[in-house]
Amino acid sequence: MADFDLVREKARNGALLARSHASLAAARGLVALDVARGRRVGAVPTGVRAEPADLRPSGVLVAVAHWRSPSSAPASEDFPQGAGDESGRASLLAECIESLLGLDADRVLVAVLTNEPRQAARHLSAHFAGTSNPTAVSTLANDRSLRGAGTDGNRVVTIGWRPTLRWRHGFYLTWAHKALFGQALSDPGFSHFVYLEDDLRFTRESLAYWCRFREPLALFGLLPGFVRYEVFNGDRYVVDQARRQNLYRPSVVLSASESGRTSGPDLRFVNLDNPYQGMYVLDRGLAIDHLRNSPARSPLRSRTESPVPPWEQLVRERAAMGPIFDNVPSGFISRNVVPVLDLGPEEQCLEPSCLVEHVSGNYAPSPDRRYGKIRVEDLFAP
Repeated sequence: MADFDLVREKARNGALLARSHASLAAARGLVALDVARGRRVGAVPTGVRAEPADLRPSGVLVAVAHWRSPSSAPASEDFPQGAGDESGRASLLAECIESLLGLDADRVLVAVLTNEPRQAARHLSAHFAGTSNPTAVSTLANDRSLRGAGTDGNRVVTIGWRPTLRWRHGFYLTWAHKALFGQALSDPGFSHFVYLEDDLRFTRESLAYWCRFREPLALFGLLPGFVRYEVFNGDRYVVDQARRQNLYRPSVVLSASESGRTSGPDLRFVNLDNPYQGMYVLDRGLAIDHLRNSPARSPLRSRTESPVPPWEQLVRERAAMGPIFDNVPSGFISRNVVPVLDLGPEEQCLEPSCLVEHVSGNYAPSPDRRYGKIRVEDLFAP
């Protein structure tokens, strides 16, 4: 019997690899077609000033991907199982949304994309009813109903996602925000768009940092990046880097005046080894170009950026790429760069405004995970 199991496993792996090669070939064909049509990836070429990004966004649409164990579905390999305690995940989502509702904008609409929209809405309604700032939570039939979600103030909506024959696996929930952003672009009231995972604390300071450095970095074809961290035993640990970094890499230095600050030291912006951040931010210009031209605008096209078999690997990670691999300047590994302060000879640290808390905190305490083991203050080696 063991021999038959081995044969079946080899056949299955061979089929997965064949499908992976076929999907990669199809993705490259689609990207080639984009080029043939005259489309260009990258919203702002190096050396060209971006349109000014308002330091105070007029309207922000935030899409949050939130998976819940299906209430009436049997366990299946097509759905992520064992995602943790449901009440715990709901609590993390509420904490995430609380920080989003504090963004400094005339209008903030938080859209929770989930496979269980009514269940999520009930939990969120109960949570916000007991806070000092009650917030209504409603459920929309689909992303096309976004126009009816109000034009001012702050609101939270849940929008249902269901698998399709083509995108069946539950991981593809993370891609639903692309269609949502496309619908929202018809509303001129939205100046900025944010996608993030449901266990991140993205604050008004986080958005202000991105807006402040968006234009000066656009001159170099770069974007302000973020660094996820966790709090464990009173210390902060970097989530996505497995080793300490050095500054012997391409960088951009901005003085206080160049970055629109009234005072302060120069900031050096660098790539980190792993650019993953579980989120991304777009202004309208970036959003229009991203949804028209970027390979990362669809699961299939994005395969050209991360052709890793089998098909389901990195599906969620690719959904969070956004524009960071589009038209990367020479010498850099992505468009995302983070600010570093020079504190003296051989002493550097991250500028705090780029830090975003990973509130689930499941990396730093785990001895089996290689990430989450470097303190924020120790990220850069002498």
